Formats: sequence, C-alpha cells, structure tokens
Amino acid sequence: MISSQRKYLNLYKLAPEERVKLYKEVLRLHREGVKVLTISQKLKIWPETVRRQINGSNPLARRLFIVTPCEELSYVIGVIKGDGCLYIDRGRWAIKLAAKDLDFVKEFARCIAKLLAKERPYPILFLKDGRYRVVAHSRSLFEFLRKELDYLKPYINKHPSGFLRGLADSEGSVNTSVYRNCGEPCFNVSLHISNTNLEILEEAKSLLSTHFDIAARIYPSNKAGTITFISGRKMMRKRDNHRLVIQRFSDLKKFLMHIGFSIKRKQEKLSDAIVVRKRHGLKPEAARAWASLYEERKKEWTKRFHPPPISMLNAC
Repeated sequence: MISSQRKYLNLYKLAPEERVKLYKEVLRLHREGVKVLTISQKLKIWPETVRRQINGSNPLARRLFIVTPCEELSYVIGVIKGDGCLYIDRGRWAIKLAAKDLDFVKEFARCIAKLLAKERPYPILFLKDGRYRVVAHSRSLFEFLRKELDYLKPYINKHPSGFLRGLADSEGSVNTSVYRNCGEPCFNVSLHISNTNLEILEEAKSLLSTHFDIAARIYPSNKAGTITFISGRKMMRKRDNHRLVIQRFSDLKKFLMHIGFSIKRKQEKLSDAIVVRKRHGLKPEAARAWASLYEERKKEWTKRFHPPPISMLNAC
C-alpha cells in the first residue's frame, strides 16, 4: 500500500513474492525500451532504485530469490531438512549451516550463492568447537525454504538426486561392521539416513524407489529423552528419531553412482566398502581387507592414515 504522504513504495516492507514481481516488471519494461523515470512513475519505485535493479547493483535485487527448479535448489532443501537451519536475527532472515566437514559447508555455500545469483560463494568461518559455518541472508529464499514439504515436493521431484544428496550429507552415514559367524570373520555394509521427521524419510524412500529403483526401509531409532553425543556435546533428544536403511548391495552401488555424497570421507568410505564387497563377497577375506583399510575407533570405522592401495586388496 502507498501512503498518502509517500510517493514511492518501501521495498523492504513488501513480501518476497511482491518484490520479485516488481523486479521482473522493472526488467521487462527496461527490455521494451521504457525510460527509467517512466518505470519509476508507473511502478512507484525510486528512480535510483530502478537504475540499480537494472544494472544489478541494488542489494534488494541481489538477494532476491527467483524460484527455478535446479539441482542446487533441491540440494539446499535437503540440507535444510537435515543439518541446516533457518532463523531471524535482528530483523534479518538467515539461512545457516554449521558442520565439521569443510567440503560439505563449501558445497552448501556454492549452491546458496548460485540460487541468489552471487558471483562468489559466501565466506566460511571456522568455529571454536571445530565446525565450519556459513550464513546467508535472503528473505525470499528464507520464506521459500520454510514452507511445508508438500509445497516443496514438485521442486524436489524434478531433481531428486540433489535433495537426497543434501539429506545424506546432513544425516547420512555409511555403516560397516566386522563380526564373526561360526568362527569366521564377516564384513557387512549399509547406508543409514536419520531424521526426527518421519515424513521426510518417507519422501526420501519414495524418491529412491521411483527414480533410482533403490529399495529402503524405515525403522524406529532413538526415543525422545535418549541421551546422545553430537559433535562432542551431550544432548537429550526431544523427539523420536527414525532411520532409513539401504542394505542391498546392488542398491548401494546405485546410490553411489546416481546420488553419492558431497562429503569426501563419506563418499570414499562407501566406495571402498563396495570395492571390498565386490572383490571378496561375503568371504572372510572381505573382513580382513576392510580391516587393512579402516580401523575401529569409538564404535566407528575410520580410514587408516596410510592404508594399502585399493589395488592390493586382492592379496588380502
């Protein structure tokens, strides 16, 4: 609404959808050869603001998010439904990710920058607790990402691998185990994605089945009130947790080929586990080959500092 005492609109007070609509109209009129002052009078926008929107130097124009389905958008949605968060800080609409894997935070920063048409990724800060953090500010993107999953599904379905990769980077893990069966060592691998929102996991399961022919099952995990440790911090779960599990070896190969991880250590671990299983199957040699590459620390298998080359595993 235009106040009787003011000739021009205050763009900061407009809803994101209205700002995007005005911005597109400015560019359309400019392409048709309409002069700046005429555009200003027609749309009730300051002439200087019109000039800046046309040449791209206006901060409101730079932070505008114009919804266009793409791999990066699906990835960001997946991350926000996992480790990412949305919050309002002193009147600024913030989109944040803090994680221990630098390559994960870099990929998220790259995708956010592309969605907001920034030439360079957002800066990444190193936190005292050992995590990396990136924060972007955009009301239009913030308002889009906070919508219900049903509203976001059409955008996710056009690029399902991006959503699944973002969710897997956030909440996914490659679970490997070495155990004994009838006295012989055995090796097993599966992929888990955890989340407190069962609807998100159901959507992920549907995408895996429909687009990639990957079978997955969902199981209840930690109950509300369970004490857990996240990034070294003791926390009590407020809601029930669930996990989506991919177990079939052929499905793990499909996941690696068509979806994968942006996090190098997770991608390598899944790739190494698949190589071991492919070369040795369920034989005892598989467990020995895996133990030569990885060692168990605090109930998790992590890569050795100087593992033997993967090509040498046939000798195990």
